[in-house]
Amino acid sequence: MIDLDLVQARADAAHKEVGEIALHGENRWRMSIPAEPSRDSDLIIAGSLQDVPALVAELRAAREVIKACHAADRYDYDEPGLFRISGALDVYDKTVGGGS
Repeated sequence: MIDLDLVQARADAAHKEVGEIALHGENRWRMSIPAEPSRDSDLIIAGSLQDVPALVAELRAAREVIKACHAADRYDYDEPGLFRISGALDVYDKTVGGGS
């Protein structure tokens, strides 16, 4: 499973780096030999972009689970586990704006 805290930190760093490059132009782009992943502009931005395929794959898988749960549409509210699934689906739908 992807570490969402790390993904967020890398995205924040990339966003900040792009802003700094835009603000200071060519004089801000940094690349070092040997490479410094926490300082080099290309590595900071590329690090965040590398997260995208894994995020997309994980989100697609989650959406398939959500669709399957909605399709089943047979929640037995006497079963606590199924009631929690139904509640989780409602929260998910509200969070993503009404559906997968």
